[in-house]
Amino acid sequence: MHTNPHAITVALDLYFKGVSLRKIVDHLKQFEGVNVSHVAVIKWIKKYVALMRDYVDALHPELSRVFHADETKVNIRGQWVWLWHLMDSDTRFLLANHVSQGRTVADAREAFREAKAVAKTDARVLLTDGLSSYVPAAQREFPNAVHVSGIGIQGRVNNNRMERYHGTFKERSKTMRAIKKPDSAFIEGQRIYYDYLRPHTALGGKTPAQAAGIELGLTGNMWESLIKKSTRKG
Repeated sequence: MHTNPHAITVALDLYFKGVSLRKIVDHLKQFEGVNVSHVAVIKWIKKYVALMRDYVDALHPELSRVFHADETKVNIRGQWVWLWHLMDSDTRFLLANHVSQGRTVADAREAFREAKAVAKTDARVLLTDGLSSYVPAAQREFPNAVHVSGIGIQGRVNNNRMERYHGTFKERSKTMRAIKKPDSAFIEGQRIYYDYLRPHTALGGKTPAQAAGIELGLTGNMWESLIKKSTRKG
């Protein structure tokens, strides 16, 4: 790349922390001496998220196999879409960030398949709300799992983990105004940031990846460190 790696990874870090593209461009000019357009930043995001996704999706997390699933409606560049999330209960490891136009059985099955591909295993227990699409989808994609439906945000068994993540995602999605497609690199990049780079107080300061037994030894500039590992393929 023509721009120095430090500036690129600073841009990635700011973007996935919720800073707007306009402010990122201004920051790079003031503190890194780099003059680029917001289009260049978008290109960096697409290029390096794809690189990191191929690397991390080949890793094998150690999970509780108790999966939480939930869906929420989000507005991406004036278009309302449904965003499906699946998360492992104990590790908070995010397994799916799937976008769809509706909430059909086919949409739910696609989200479940995405989660299985990342988890490298099936669910042992599946916790969902009362959406009717979940029942036939779970029967087809997780036939051996105990499916507990109708879960809300109250009670001993609840979906609070998913509700908190929905709030986190919606706050970050404000930066998506310059991203044209709802299935953009932002969706995958947010999952990578959440799983591998963002420490969680509920996990004792670990990332979900560390809680799931994946220790990559990232140091210093975390994005740059992960990109280097992705380039070397481990």
